[in-house]
Amino acid sequence: MSSTARLCGLLHFCDHDTNPPSDRQLELEALVAAIRALEALAHERTVAKLQIHAEDAIPIEDQPTQLPYDPASVFLLEIMVSVTSQAPLHIEELW
Repeated sequence: MSSTARLCGLLHFCDHDTNPPSDRQLELEALVAAIRALEALAHERTVAKLQIHAEDAIPIEDQPTQLPYDPASVFLLEIMVSVTSQAPLHIEELW
């Protein structure tokens, strides 16, 4: 099963017809797993981009490596913030 499929399974909320949106919440364990999966996906993308960029770039001394903007990684971070903000009582455990 792919990381994306596992993540989608972790983020599956209660049925919309039986519970109003305000009642839809994941258990803390599922929230932590979802955040860790998103973090791992963002990390994998960043490391892969860094490796590709390191192979293609001409090294310049005393200058840090800057990766180009990656909208997919930013989207993953936005989802992490969104999931975390839906559980304000558990921010320490999630972030």
